[in-house]
Amino acid sequence: METQVFKLPKSLKKDARYTFCPGCDHGVAVRLVAEVLDEMGLTENTIAATSIGCSVTIWLFCYNL
Repeated sequence: METQVFKLPKSLKKDARYTFCPGCDHGVAVRLVAEVLDEMGLTENTIAATSIGCSVTIWLFCYNL
């Protein structure tokens, strides 16, 4: 039996193509925010504001943003 180490948060799109640069922390931040939104049940009541640059693509990865 395999032990599941990582589970993709429900609010992240499974078919999204993540384009963050290797070593960039934006992907980690997006995953952590998605995990917290899922845990707190806030996915349906959330809006996002991003800065310029690659972080603006967060809407490509998350549902309901």
